[in-house]
Amino acid sequence: MSKDLKIEIAKEKIVDAINQINAEYELPLLILELILNSISNEVRNMRVANLKIERENLSNNETEELKK
Repeated sequence: MSKDLKIEIAKEKIVDAINQINAEYELPLLILELILNSISNEVRNMRVANLKIERENLSNNETEELKK
């Protein structure tokens, strides 16, 4: 399965989950927007943390290669 298709399927599942939550809790759209913004910020922070770890690993690997 291509990454593009995986992204589209994931997006559809997220939208379905949002619609289900909205139907269950009948939240005002403003509140739903605030929740989604909060989730977006959490995902962004996770991405930044993962990038930092990847950069550190790359730097460590390069340092190890130079020591050899």
